[in-house]
Amino acid sequence: MPASAQLLQDLRHLGSVEVLADSSQERFQQFAVRWSDLDRQIPAAIVLPETEAQIQETVQWAVRYSVPFVVKSGGHSNWSTIGGDGVVIDLSRYSGIEVEVSAVTARLRGSILTKEVAVRLAETGHFTALGNGNTVGAIPYFLNGGAALTTSLTGFGSDQVVAARMVDSRGRLVEVTEGKTADLLYAIRGAGQFFGLVTELTIRIWPLSALGNELGTLWAGRFVFPLDRAREVAVVMREVVNDKSRATAGLVMAVCPPPARKPALVVAVRARGDGDARSGLEPLYRLGPLMTDGGDVPIQNVCDGREALEAKGGFKTFATVGLGGFDVERFLGTLEVWKRLVGECADAVDTTFNFQWDSRLPRRPEFESANCLYDVQFWQNNIIWYTDAESSQKVAELNDECIAVARGGDPLVDFANATRSGPLERRFRGEARLEKLRAVKREPGDASFDYVVVGGGTAGLVVGSRLAEGGKSVAVVEAGGFYQADNGLYSQVPSYAIVGAGSSPGAIVPAVDWGFVTTPQAGMNHRRMHYARGRTLGGRYVHGAYDYDTGNSHVQHDSSARNYFTYNRPTRGALNRWASEVDDDSYSFDNFLPFFKKSINYTAPNNERRPANASVPAPRKGSFTTGAGPLHVSFPTWANSFSSYAKLGWQKLGFAETEDFVSGTLSGVQYCQNTIKPDGQVRDSSFSSFLTRAVASGAPITVYNNTLAQRLLFQGKTATGVLVNSSGLEYVLSARNEVVVSCGAFQSPQLLMISGIGPSDTLSKLGIPIVSHLPGVGRNLQDHIVFGTTYQVNTLTHSAVSKLANLRRAEAEWNKTGGGGILGNPGGELITWEKLTGRDDGRTKLSAATRALLNSVPEDSPTVEYLILDAFSGNNRNYLTGAPHTDLMYASPVAAIHVPQSRGRVSIVSRSASDAPLIDPNWLTHEVDQELALYAFRRLRELMDTDILDVIRDNAIQEFHASWVDLRFGGEVECGYVEDL
Repeated sequence: MPASAQLLQDLRHLGSVEVLADSSQERFQQFAVRWSDLDRQIPAAIVLPETEAQIQETVQWAVRYSVPFVVKSGGHSNWSTIGGDGVVIDLSRYSGIEVEVSAVTARLRGSILTKEVAVRLAETGHFTALGNGNTVGAIPYFLNGGAALTTSLTGFGSDQVVAARMVDSRGRLVEVTEGKTADLLYAIRGAGQFFGLVTELTIRIWPLSALGNELGTLWAGRFVFPLDRAREVAVVMREVVNDKSRATAGLVMAVCPPPARKPALVVAVRARGDGDARSGLEPLYRLGPLMTDGGDVPIQNVCDGREALEAKGGFKTFATVGLGGFDVERFLGTLEVWKRLVGECADAVDTTFNFQWDSRLPRRPEFESANCLYDVQFWQNNIIWYTDAESSQKVAELNDECIAVARGGDPLVDFANATRSGPLERRFRGEARLEKLRAVKREPGDASFDYVVVGGGTAGLVVGSRLAEGGKSVAVVEAGGFYQADNGLYSQVPSYAIVGAGSSPGAIVPAVDWGFVTTPQAGMNHRRMHYARGRTLGGRYVHGAYDYDTGNSHVQHDSSARNYFTYNRPTRGALNRWASEVDDDSYSFDNFLPFFKKSINYTAPNNERRPANASVPAPRKGSFTTGAGPLHVSFPTWANSFSSYAKLGWQKLGFAETEDFVSGTLSGVQYCQNTIKPDGQVRDSSFSSFLTRAVASGAPITVYNNTLAQRLLFQGKTATGVLVNSSGLEYVLSARNEVVVSCGAFQSPQLLMISGIGPSDTLSKLGIPIVSHLPGVGRNLQDHIVFGTTYQVNTLTHSAVSKLANLRRAEAEWNKTGGGGILGNPGGELITWEKLTGRDDGRTKLSAATRALLNSVPEDSPTVEYLILDAFSGNNRNYLTGAPHTDLMYASPVAAIHVPQSRGRVSIVSRSASDAPLIDPNWLTHEVDQELALYAFRRLRELMDTDILDVIRDNAIQEFHASWVDLRFGGEVECGYVEDL
């Protein structure tokens, strides 16, 4: 219905949003100004939201009362106009950019323009794909394709899109990411205008150094010729645009510049590097242009000087068509049409026809999208600009004639969606892609599978993938996204594993972390700690640290997507005891070993690239089967020099060198295996290994990513499915066979409890219907505690890359060598295991209670693990900002207790899965844990006091002693048994 005065008043009250409804007022007229007056109409109102909530409320209001609306988001849109029965949602007061350097992304909001994006990114040392203009609306540019100055390097604008927040046609706020909304992400990468109002867009950014120089400059120049030399110029340009040996891009423009308004041909060139420019453009210099200029220009300033084309008002429009090549005669034909246009329509003298080129094909991304013009590197662009409305028909006819001449009979030509030129089927290469785009509009709904796996972490993806490879249909529900997209290289490069692992809330990486905080800890001076927990496909982690002096601590759980890469196996005695206690010989070491081997693709250490004193022996025979599984296990090619000294120090203390930690023995000292892909030296996770293999094989597995499990559904006491929520849309995933709960140590008990399984008193207080009273759910939480000290040393360690200049050099080496150098090593690779016995030998000085515990565990189970960290651990609040930014080197020997006796719990505070669970690890409250921690700390001091380490040790950083409490093997907590139901 039309937007009546009463409806507009309702809108004002609804969200306190400003609504301009009097077209005679100056403020209304101010916001009614557009880049183009073409088809301009007067709306019933202009709505000026300032927040995302106000935008959503406005759309919901429009949907509720069927009020038509258009969106104005700045830039050069011809379509942000509507008549008196509708409203304009003007986003000019909702704008912004936030750069996430650690994730190599930027988040854009509302009406931000391309120039603003370019300037802000440059301030952080980055750039991204941006087009030929400063006042282009950035979000529409990225959504609708967007050819760029750097298309051959970065790809199109739409290829930079990582995620989005969007208000859909029902007024719902939808988060668009990979996984469950992968189809929607596919759609908005090139066809964004069809799917909703995008309020926030996350894009990929690139380091300025990718442009070939540290300053982030392009060579930019102009060559001006009289129009009567067009054929000479065209012949030379045919050579330039087809020279793929040089990275050039630009425009050949027919213009009538003021004040003389004499027709001219301007060649505006962008090149990566002065050398490429000078040599590749020499033919243009030889032609003897009327004027030429050029030089290195910061990429954020490359489009400066085009203010005339960005002026508001007048009748303007775009026409763009992709071309299969540069044809001299066709190009000259378009110039003839342009001369007629500016000659017959004097008011259209500002119209420019131009040929756009990139000497190299656009970079093609690894993903598919609605944008499909990757074989197009040449474009005919017409910017139509006239001032007399009566010229409209003539200008339109000549514009169409120009496009027809440019196209000729070329079958490859296609239209750009960004300018809405040409029919839909020519913008998206046929009906097949159009049908897929139409299908995306069909919302997700209830579905049935053989198995529903809740939690796409280490266990969930392995279980789900193996079930699917066995022919069972599987749904995997994961609340997070893809760490490669959401966190970039910070989740893949080994040395970046520390990012987001600190105890400070400021260290959280929200894109891949839940941001959990513990209850006040009695064993830690009643502090509350950030409990880092990954929210991403591939797993979670929990890793902890505690400083006895300051109470500083940090927590983190092991996973395949966010751990420190170490791969070990349990001892033979541990698994044999497990088999005995459950009366099932399947769990014995010998019977379990084939399943360990089935998972692994083992690569022997490259001892030719590692130093001789850091070489690694072959594992015991039978530990691996070559190429058996999808998960890569290997060794870094770069070795920590401090570890080689520490290895000798441990041997001096009586620890024998062992072959490996994967064949049933955890004893002695050796370099450990890592879950690193040998090709490229990047992380391998359950996502990149098991799930990737399952999907590639065509196994029937569906990932519902960025989808939160709300609760389990039951018929009686049989779980039949899961109620899930994807961006505000609730639906049911039913399981014909089983529901597998693999949400980790915290959220598995949380999901059980909010679904009615757990302690009845907890459930009753929150009004949760009781399915089964199981008091053990959430109890018996155990963590493996780690502590240590930091020393200043005089050998190269990872402390070097705490300085930005060193980090940039290390990144360059990592890129150049395919993962080599210091960044290819996670920083902790040497492990030593010690088994303490219950005998009172006079050296350990352990209490009777601790000796009794040691007598109760399997004979081959280690008591303490010692790990050499090749960096500054400090107070563990934030590993990026906490390390000293000096030229000094640091190393941190630490120890982990493997028989912790402190017990914590997990509970819930509400009925909602969206609320964080109550997490109480109860660290270091048991006397045995405290005693073993002190013993292990003394042992570390013995190591650093050996004459071997004395050579490189400068001093201990005493104020940080006992600075790590590391739960790196993950917590364990009771959840009850299925049979109890």
